[in-house]
Parts: sequence; C-alpha cells; structure tokens
Amino acid sequence: MTLTKTIAAGAVGGLAGGLVLTTFMTIATRAGIIKTPLPVKVERWAEDRAGVEDGLTGIQEEVAAQAGHLAFSAGLGALFGAISSTFRLPPLPAGPIYGASVYALHLGVLGPAAGITKRPWNEEPETAGRRLMMHVIFGTVTALVADRIAPRLARPPST
Repeated sequence: MTLTKTIAAGAVGGLAGGLVLTTFMTIATRAGIIKTPLPVKVERWAEDRAGVEDGLTGIQEEVAAQAGHLAFSAGLGALFGAISSTFRLPPLPAGPIYGASVYALHLGVLGPAAGITKRPWNEEPETAGRRLMMHVIFGTVTALVADRIAPRLARPPST
C-alpha cells in the first residue's frame, strides 16, 4: 500500500477517534464531569493569541472548539498512518501506545508550555487519568479504524 493511502486511512481513523472523544466530552460536560473541555481551552487560547477581543461564546465557542478538535484529530490520525507504515505494528498495541504518546506530548509538554494546561502530575489525579484514558481511546479507535479502512483504499478502482 502506498504511503498516501496509509496516511488517508489514518486520517479517517483519527476523525473517528476524534468523534468518539467529542461525543464523550459533550456528554461529560453536560453531566458536569468536565467543567471546560480541553478543546474549548485551546480555542480560547487561540483567540487570545490572535487578539480577538469579542470572542465566540456559548454554543458557537463549543462548535468551533470541537470542529478544531476534529480537524486536529484527523491530522494526528494522518501522522499515525505515516508512522504505522514505517513500524508496521498491529493496531493493538500501536493505537494505545500512540494515544499515550499524544497525551504525553500534548499534555505533558505543549499544553503546559503554552499555559493551556497544567502538567499531568500537577493536575487532580482524576483529571489526569481521564485525559490519559481519553487519549488512549483516541489512539485505539484511530488504529482500529485505519486498519479496517486501509485494505479498502488499496483495492484498484472498479471499472
């Protein structure tokens, strides 16, 4: 299979993983489990850095944040596709390892460096554990969906 098709399968997998997390975050926010979803924090941070004075609020903010999250998820899925074409690991354990790696990079390094999040060891254990679990689920869904999509992309088109 070509690298382009593996990347495309990964992007579809990442989108599926992002949809699972978006659904969970929406339900958990409505239930009061999550106060402010991480994508909303990122969206507010981006508005602040862009100098937007009257930012989005309410449902507009949530939709923009989750749309950005889905786009980012598809990009991370594409990266997974590129990496998996090199290492050729089965979806399990590749997906959970990838999800945990995304968690470590984004919430252990990038988020704290940007001032969006605390480092995991400075968070409430419940928050850090939930975020790790969500990223592992993201990686798992990404890998499993990409693995199912990839063979379909490898088939020659029907004439």
